[in-house]
Amino acid sequence: MLAPRKVSYTIEAKEVWSSGISNGHKDGIFYFFTFQGTPAEVRITTTLDRKRGHHLVRGVFGLTDCPIINAAAIIGRSYTGNVRVRRVVVPTFTLKSGVRLMFKNHFDSSERRQGETITTSHLVGEFKVLKRIPVASFPAVEEDVDRFLRLASFATRYRCLCTTWSYSDDGSSYVRHYYQNLTIPKGRVPSTNETLIDIAMFPKFIRTAYSRYLRSAQTDLLDNAMYALLNERATMEDRFTRVFSALQSLLWFVYRNGGAAGTRIPIKKLFEVFASTYSVKLDDLWPLFDNGSGASLYDIRNAIAHGEFLNPGKFMALSYAQENLNWTVERILLAILRWPIEQSKVRPEFLRSWSLAHNWTTVRSQW
Repeated sequence: MLAPRKVSYTIEAKEVWSSGISNGHKDGIFYFFTFQGTPAEVRITTTLDRKRGHHLVRGVFGLTDCPIINAAAIIGRSYTGNVRVRRVVVPTFTLKSGVRLMFKNHFDSSERRQGETITTSHLVGEFKVLKRIPVASFPAVEEDVDRFLRLASFATRYRCLCTTWSYSDDGSSYVRHYYQNLTIPKGRVPSTNETLIDIAMFPKFIRTAYSRYLRSAQTDLLDNAMYALLNERATMEDRFTRVFSALQSLLWFVYRNGGAAGTRIPIKKLFEVFASTYSVKLDDLWPLFDNGSGASLYDIRNAIAHGEFLNPGKFMALSYAQENLNWTVERILLAILRWPIEQSKVRPEFLRSWSLAHNWTTVRSQW
């Protein structure tokens, strides 16, 4: 007869936010808790027979919506109630850390009182290892996934986050980790027509951009630009200054990666260095610095920074300037990532259909 196997559980929460001390009575019994709190992150390790392994085997990253990752599937239901899922396509991507991601939609079903069945789905990145990776090196895999998601978010124009992960090792352990300190995107998920990169071009884009990103020094400047473009909770004035700071980060990136020295360089000089390094068409957009025919984007940024009052005419002009600044920064970042602007939705031919792209010359005079 086989001996029963022992299962042990370990729950870890390194940071817990206290909601205060509580006490009271229940059923005539006084109770007192030192504190109640919510953990920022929770990790649960399940181990069989106390045998923990030393190397990763496989796992799953739970993700928020990212419409540019095409993980389409067909759900079929039989008269017996059985559900079958047929994957139409399973995108894959290999990370530098040595894991291969396979993107799928996982489905959950729940029964309602009226007998209805509600099926929901969520995006995941299942992974398997391509080489021996110590469990202690898993943080490097997490960081690699975050790099991928930043670039995917930039291509989508919408933040995509990892909210959970789990893995099994070569022993008898299964580890689950939950993030509870994230701000989940609440805005409308963009359609595939609104993404920066077309969904059909994304696999090629992510390979090109990821390779370029890994070869770059001072990637924190690229991250600053992507975070600013994806900012969701700003007023129009705040958003404009944030995206302009993204522009400055990208210009500093080009300047420093070119081997130049100095810390107090005028922004116009930084732009001249960029223009001599990359050939990016910007003359169809609101000018960054030329104010010969009206305020430049740089003039608007300075006016906002100094607290200038915006009358209705200037506020209307700001809405046009904001979109033109976004497109300018997106073109510059695409050029740095070695992706052709002609294969994106900020190419001049595509923007001609947008009134904000060709009517800015009219509202510019209102500033």
